[in-house]
Amino acid sequence: MSALRARGPGPAAPHPALRSRRGGTAPSAISRGFLPVLALALSAPGLACRGGAGGAAPSAAAPRHYTVRAEVLRLPASSEPSSGLLLRHEAIDDFADASGRVVGMDSMAMPFPVRPGLALAGIAVGDKVQVRLKVDWAGPTLVVEEMTRLPPSTALHFGRAALAGGGGGQ
Repeated sequence: MSALRARGPGPAAPHPALRSRRGGTAPSAISRGFLPVLALALSAPGLACRGGAGGAAPSAAAPRHYTVRAEVLRLPASSEPSSGLLLRHEAIDDFADASGRVVGMDSMAMPFPVRPGLALAGIAVGDKVQVRLKVDWAGPTLVVEEMTRLPPSTALHFGRAALAGGGGGQ
């Protein structure tokens, strides 16, 4: 974690795909659904990931799992579960792109779909959580499979991915 640079207590910058052409955040991009953003992020790793001298993953075809800590920024609307869970997550050092190359993913705020049936009872905006993400480039899909609430005193570190490993992927 020493390789991470904290961005301070302020809110994290929104995902680059959520920026409008005028430089502001496009709130309608979140409210209209996260699937276009997700598809763009998964198909164009340059938007969500930092390239570099990363190594190759064992297999790009097999789904990968990452365990990452995050802050809850928005819960899915009960009337529209597909609205997604908006999280500001820590960097994922060993995030692999569609080719299987480890490129890392910097910390950012982005919406995530949740596994059907995943209980969100007891989770509130502002909570610190640990999530297990499943990334399957064949879909492409990215989904929160598990979530655990962390103690409020948990210190989260938002910054750049360190490509020398240390993340939670498998």
